[in-house]
Amino acid sequence: CGIEPLYQSINQAQCHFETILKRYDGTDIACSVEAALLDDDENTSVLLSIKDISEQKRQAEIIETLKQRDPVSGLLNRQTFIQRINQRIQQQGPPFNVLYLYASRLKEIDEVYGHDYYDRLVQHLATTLKQFFPELEIGRISEQEFMICAEEPIQYLETEGGRILMEYRQKITLEDIECEIGLKGALLSSAMDFESFENLSHTGFYAATHGSSAYSSVVKVKPEHFTRAQELLVLNRDIISALKNGEITVHYQPIVKASTEQLIGFEALARWRHPTLGMISPAVFIPLAEQRKLVVELGEQIIDKACQFIQHFQRMGQTPSSRLTIHVNISSPHFHHNSLVETLQKAIEAYQLLPGQLVLELTESILLGAEDDIIHRMKTIKALGVQLALDDFGTGYSSFSSLCNFPLDIVKLDKSYIDGLETNSKAQSIIRNIIHMAQELGMTTVAEGIESVSQLRTLTAWNIDEIQGYYFYKPMSKEQAFKQFPLN
Repeated sequence: CGIEPLYQSINQAQCHFETILKRYDGTDIACSVEAALLDDDENTSVLLSIKDISEQKRQAEIIETLKQRDPVSGLLNRQTFIQRINQRIQQQGPPFNVLYLYASRLKEIDEVYGHDYYDRLVQHLATTLKQFFPELEIGRISEQEFMICAEEPIQYLETEGGRILMEYRQKITLEDIECEIGLKGALLSSAMDFESFENLSHTGFYAATHGSSAYSSVVKVKPEHFTRAQELLVLNRDIISALKNGEITVHYQPIVKASTEQLIGFEALARWRHPTLGMISPAVFIPLAEQRKLVVELGEQIIDKACQFIQHFQRMGQTPSSRLTIHVNISSPHFHHNSLVETLQKAIEAYQLLPGQLVLELTESILLGAEDDIIHRMKTIKALGVQLALDDFGTGYSSFSSLCNFPLDIVKLDKSYIDGLETNSKAQSIIRNIIHMAQELGMTTVAEGIESVSQLRTLTAWNIDEIQGYYFYKPMSKEQAFKQFPLN
């Protein structure tokens, strides 16, 4: 080894240190050195104890590499990839681009086929990414998210990313099982001044899942994607406090009897007025509540507020003797939750609701479970005096057989059919048949989204039972409802 560095270490009283020595063939070798000075008055000698630690170094490097890798895919793990991206952002070095990939169906595949098959699919995708980007940093940042970082021109990532999406657009066969992983992608440039990895990844997720419905093209992130993603990030953080502080309120849309146009009930609709972002659509915050496992708590609050409202309205309104209904939407997780029956029972007793006054509107996804279990659950709820309505009939997986197999009381026709009522002969035929069959089965039919007198006249001629829509009333706050329908 070099004499000068050796003496320098010894003169600095470093008696134990590591250094690089040379083998006889000139190659480097990592060594641990212990040095001692020996004085005999006339001469000073150095006693060196040298140990080859190259194997330990190699093992340490392997361990460090393994610590940086995801054990399933072999790609950089989340922590390592985040550190590298944040370093690039903070150091403000050369501009870089990121290809964000989201495999939307991986979690579903895990639930259906099990962990082993899921792991093999992840490995299949990781191998493909390594083949397309052998020299680039590739990270697996969650169960369904992958990222590739490069200083190459963005066109390179766009072209290769498009090829990957095309490859996974079709079903792939693995172990004689065909499956589709639902791969989508987004391209992000550091020129957008992302403050952190968190901002970058949320923007990539939003752009990939909202920027395009196509699975064959990579979405280029635009400033509006970034702005919307940051808003969602704020909402995701604030939704817990919104529930605790009562920021999520309820608006009520009146429902009228078709033949007389008389008020017969309301549908309760959740609303969130954010202190800085303003009114937030339920289509935005309800999925957030589901992701954060808050949808049951949200549902319980809506049920309580809706029942309190209808009791107050019933007692103070113009027609206290009539029985007004209150419709409340229920999510699939809440429908199956252990607390639902107790929540309904307490609300009915606390607000002295009559049998049939409270109506739960079920999504069609609820009917996709084990039929016997669902029917048993529905009968338990109906035994409390609660009516059950099938919301948005015809838009999902339900069919006419659903009306026969499940103990439903009300069928709500989806607005998409109503919109085509005047121009689409198929929609007309479907609506007439639904109304006729539902009434034959003893069910009430409700048409949503009525906006014109022509729609109203047609549905009334077909003997629709109830009407809901902007033609009569828009959703309104509790205060607006009492103003619209004056008290005695």
